[in-house]
Amino acid sequence: MLDINYNTEIDTVALQLDFDSAEEQKNEFDQLGDWIIAKRLGLLKFDTNKTSKIRVHELYSGKSIIATFSTGATTKKDDYNRGIIKYYIRIRIAGLKSYNIVADSASSSTLVTICAYLNAAGKSYRFVELDVCLDIFCSFKNILAVCTQRTARTSYNDIGNLYKNSTSYIEYFQDAYTRKQATKRAYLYDKQTKEGLAFNVTRFEIKLQNGWFLNNELNVESIINTINRYHVMYYKNIRNKKSKINHYNSYANVTAREIRQLEFEKYRLYPNQNIIKEFIRQIQSVYIDHYENIVIPTLYPKNNFIKDFT
Repeated sequence: MLDINYNTEIDTVALQLDFDSAEEQKNEFDQLGDWIIAKRLGLLKFDTNKTSKIRVHELYSGKSIIATFSTGATTKKDDYNRGIIKYYIRIRIAGLKSYNIVADSASSSTLVTICAYLNAAGKSYRFVELDVCLDIFCSFKNILAVCTQRTARTSYNDIGNLYKNSTSYIEYFQDAYTRKQATKRAYLYDKQTKEGLAFNVTRFEIKLQNGWFLNNELNVESIINTINRYHVMYYKNIRNKKSKINHYNSYANVTAREIRQLEFEKYRLYPNQNIIKEFIRQIQSVYIDHYENIVIPTLYPKNNFIKDFT
C-alpha cells in the first residue's frame, strides 16, 4: 500500500443531441435556454468572437464560464453514399473539480439540472467527451505517468519530458486537428501551479473524446480498460523515479516483460471504479419530481458523486 493520498475525479463532460433538421435543433436550443432561465443557472451569452460555422453560447455564473453550448451541422454519408446533413447541439461542462468550491458547485449543479431536463423529456443524447482524473496530493516531481500498452498508429513523447506549465504530455500530436481527432489523450500536470492552489496536487488526466465513444460502450469496464493502458506511479524517492526513467529509455522495445522488470506495479496508483460507475449512474438517472425539484436517486449505502447543491 503506497503512503500517498489521491482521489478519482471527473473534470469535464460533454453531451451531444443530434437532429435531422435545423428547425428541430433551434426548437431544442430554445427549450434549453428556457430551462436555464427557469432554474437560474446563469446568463447565456452568444460568443461573438467565434468566426467558424459553429455557433457558441457561453453560460456564465458570475464572471466564470461554466458551460458552453455549441450548435452546428455535419455531413454524413448514407447507405447510398449520399451526403446527409445532421444537426447537433453539444453541451460541454468543464471544471467539475477545480478546487474552487463555488465554481465546482455551480458546474455540478448545471450538469445535473440539464441532464434532469433531458432525462425527464426523454431526449436522446450521447457522451462525446469525458475527462477522468487521478488527483494525487504530492509534488509533481514525485509522479510518473507512462503509456504501457501503446497503439501502433500513435506517436508518444519521451517519458518524463516536461513542457510549458509543468505538463507532461503522454501522446505526441503534430497539430491541433490531429489532437482533436484522436480517440483519447492523456497528460500529467501540476494542478497546484495551474490553479494557484495552497496545497500540492498533481493531476493525471485522460481525455476520452468523440471517437472513443463511437467505438466503445459507455460503462465503467470500457473506461477502466482504457485507463489501465497507462501506469500512473508515485515515487517517494525522486532518484528512484529518475533511475526508472533511465532504465525504461534504455530498452529498444518495451514489452510487458520489461514493465515487470521495472517493477512499475509496486508504485502504481489505480482509479476508483466506484466513483466512475456512480457518476454515470447519477447522470443517467437524475430526474425532475412533481414539485420541479432535481432528484438524484440514491443507492444504499449512499455514495453520491454530486451532492449538496440541489
